[in-house]
Amino acid sequence: MVRPPGAPRASKTLPTLLGVLGLCALLGCATRRSDFEANGEAEPHVEAPVSPAAPFDFETSPQDWNPRGIAWREHATGLAEARSSGKPVMLIMHAEWCGPCHNYARIFYAPEVVELARRFVMILVDSDRDQGANQRYATDGTYLPRTYFLDPTGQHRTQLAGDHPRFRYFFDQRDPRTTVAAMRLALQ
Repeated sequence: MVRPPGAPRASKTLPTLLGVLGLCALLGCATRRSDFEANGEAEPHVEAPVSPAAPFDFETSPQDWNPRGIAWREHATGLAEARSSGKPVMLIMHAEWCGPCHNYARIFYAPEVVELARRFVMILVDSDRDQGANQRYATDGTYLPRTYFLDPTGQHRTQLAGDHPRFRYFFDQRDPRTTVAAMRLALQ
């Protein structure tokens, strides 16, 4: 492109920013804490719908952790709710930039996962935003996503793990069966 003499030089910042935003939208990186909160404050307790809208299909399920079907809680709020309700906790560590996390988020549309989630206090923790929780639940590393099951007092039930040979709390991202099996065991 030729610019006339004396004309201001075009900035590459805006096209670069638009490209990055487009890439993030394409990859599903737009999930933010605001998706679970209104104006930075935790939403009031909302029960999950009685039944999922459609059967689970990994390829067409959104990568947004199913905020309408799962009653996600923040870390501290969720632990307090578990103590008062006596429900076990399913805690997921994730990050906005994490591709495997986006895939794993899809299984929370599986009807059996949605149904079982009603019997848990479901906690979703962004590892970048809550460094303390990320380190607290780094039993075998800080890889992502990690899924932990806690009793109502917040004690980690270490025996409830996935089937990955190296990363114990890394559950299958595409098939909800391992997660469902662990959820069922956590309810016993």
